Amino acid sequence: MADGQIVWIIKRGDDVGELEPRTFPYEKRFSAQAGAHPARGYIEWTVDIWESERPDPPNRMAILEGDEDFMIAKSITMRTPVPVEQLPKVKKEGRYWYLLAYDLKIEISGACISLSAKWAQDKSVELIRTGLGVTLD
Repeated sequence: MADGQIVWIIKRGDDVGELEPRTFPYEKRFSAQAGAHPARGYIEWTVDIWESERPDPPNRMAILEGDEDFMIAKSITMRTPVPVEQLPKVKKEGRYWYLLAYDLKIEISGACISLSAKWAQDKSVELIRTGLGVTLD
């Protein structure tokens, strides 16, 4: 997914009673460039989960910024499962990166939403498990 884009997992008016758990692959890159302060050790970062009152919100952040119906539902802190220098090293866009691939799973039970993320390299390693703290109405 490109920077500034949003994937809306659930939209206002969706029949969530019929939704099966959904899994989405994601990647997080950490600099591995020599001389450009390469990342080292365990690293934490924050992922924002957004909500909108609109029934069909746009997929671009730039369009939604400043919209009073667009807000952060929850911020989640994630942490690398190993020191970043132990992650696979890849070259993308002409730079070297340590790459953390993970799967984000969304589950709905009744009116509650829960998230979990597992490391793609070792599915037994859970990066997060949390409820969103929001209810579907």
